Amino acid sequence: MALGRGSESLAQLAESTMKSEITLIPDGDYHDRYLKVTVSQRRVHVDGEQRHLPDREFILLAALIANAGQVLDRAMVLERLWNGDLGPKSRTLDVHIHRIRARLGKHGPKYIETVFGKGYRFNPQSEVPRV
Repeated sequence: MALGRGSESLAQLAESTMKSEITLIPDGDYHDRYLKVTVSQRRVHVDGEQRHLPDREFILLAALIANAGQVLDRAMVLERLWNGDLGPKSRTLDVHIHRIRARLGKHGPKYIETVFGKGYRFNPQSEVPRV
């Protein structure tokens, strides 16, 4: 799977040693009552229906899940996922977050929280534990 500049794979991106402490790939898949993310197969299901996420959006969602409950700083996300190619005031990240929320449907806002002036946080739902 090509990302970013077209030459980095998901594994290469995860192995890169950048200054940030963002984990890009979750230890396992995530599932709860409404959302199922199968990282190895790059699949997302919402309410049992498969949703297609473009590469960058899937990686961003996976990074949010891998750091569930923690605020991901905007600057660190831009540095890790866009290799520093975008300025800190770029709205690109916000657009991708908006699209992910839309793809998650009515559940999107409860999963991805905007922390004003900081970044974004994935809020796991407690009905079914993370596997």
